[in-house]
Amino acid sequence: AAALQYDQDEDDAQKDKSSDKPEESDDQKTAEFWEIWNKEEQRVCFFQQGYREGLIYPIGNESGEPPIEFEGFFPCPEPLQLVEDSSSLLPIPLWRLYKAQAEELEKISTRINKIIEQCKARGIYDSRLSEIGNVLKASEGDLIPVQGAAQMAAVGGLEKSVSWFPVEQYVKILEQLYAAREQTKAAIYEITGLSDIVRGASQASETATAQQIKSQYVSLRLKRMRGLVAIYARQIVRMLSEVISEKFSPETLAKMTGVQLPTMAQKQQAQMMAQMQQMQMQQQAMQAQAMGQQMPPQQPQPPNPILQQPAWEEIVEIMRNDMARTFRVDVETDSMVASTIESDMQALGQVVQALGGFWQTAGPMMQAGVLPVDAVKAISLSICRRARMGTEVEDAIDDMKQPQPPQADPLMQEKMQLEREKMQMEGEKIKAEGAAVQMDMQAKEREHGYRMREIEAKSQATMIDAQAKAMSQPLPEIYADA
Repeated sequence: AAALQYDQDEDDAQKDKSSDKPEESDDQKTAEFWEIWNKEEQRVCFFQQGYREGLIYPIGNESGEPPIEFEGFFPCPEPLQLVEDSSSLLPIPLWRLYKAQAEELEKISTRINKIIEQCKARGIYDSRLSEIGNVLKASEGDLIPVQGAAQMAAVGGLEKSVSWFPVEQYVKILEQLYAAREQTKAAIYEITGLSDIVRGASQASETATAQQIKSQYVSLRLKRMRGLVAIYARQIVRMLSEVISEKFSPETLAKMTGVQLPTMAQKQQAQMMAQMQQMQMQQQAMQAQAMGQQMPPQQPQPPNPILQQPAWEEIVEIMRNDMARTFRVDVETDSMVASTIESDMQALGQVVQALGGFWQTAGPMMQAGVLPVDAVKAISLSICRRARMGTEVEDAIDDMKQPQPPQADPLMQEKMQLEREKMQMEGEKIKAEGAAVQMDMQAKEREHGYRMREIEAKSQATMIDAQAKAMSQPLPEIYADA
């Protein structure tokens, strides 16, 4: 530890020398170390510039074994290189691409600021006319008394008495500098691939198609960089997943996820309890059989939820198995690609519409056997390959088969025959019921006729009886005297 070179500023060293404070211990000091991962020797060590005795290995790990075995050995992904350089892994900042233009822009802006400082309302006047100075300092609407008005009028008035410093040349230079700065900014935007539509500086007179073309141009220029950033982020998340799987305990995973799962000890205890209950039930059944008693039917026991869930130890074992563990992280972004996505969706809609129209036309021909399915698949695959719809779509189209004519299901036929017989029986039943109703109506009509004739006969008999009674009555007295 004495050979280490600790970090200490010169000001702090002078303060320590001048003060009477005791020196800090080694535990309170800091030193700069470099952590070195050697992929060829599969070793990890530390290097300190002031330590001359060699490389430093952690206590208890003198062999330099890596603390965790990453897929690519190194504890970090490959450096993000937006600017390709095959000779080095050191990232190159994008600023280096337009460094000269940026320095030029700074020079132009500096000159503009200096010239603006010189553009002031300055002038000279006759020292004998001291009131002119008061006029320049006066506020709006102030009237300044002048004693030498006659002298001022003799020289041509106030306009002739004051001579202003010329700034017209400065204005011309500023116009040229502003134009040069805009050209430099345009060159920077061309190098970086940022168009005016992305910066929000588009002209209102431009059409929507022109703005869409600009936004697509930006998307194409930045597509490669966006993909590299997505891959870099995905690799970081994968390495983080490896650390979680290899080093985190089941208790930590349970606290992080909030998932309530049993431990292996709890599962074993629940399994033992279930076995004991099963043994008790078997013993009771054997005792009842020995005594000649009949056991009541046993109700099925509900499954124990603890036994149906995996244990945390089992999950961790699977996570730490490189063969059974796969991490798939997809990083997508929608920034600055909205117009490209919109155009892609429009093209995809046109492709789907074309395929639908083709299949609608070829379907009847396939069913009739005029057009073979291989020709339909070949044309469909050609359209999908041109549109780059992916291998999944191509595989699905390749699995297309010739449509078969619908075959009659014997069960369905039997069911339909039963339905027909049932309907026939119901029809015959309805006919029989109709005939019975008709016969009943005819019987009622005949009975009604009998009653009507009986009523007529009774009425005729009553009339005859009345006439007979009338004829059998004695004559009146007037007729008797005669």
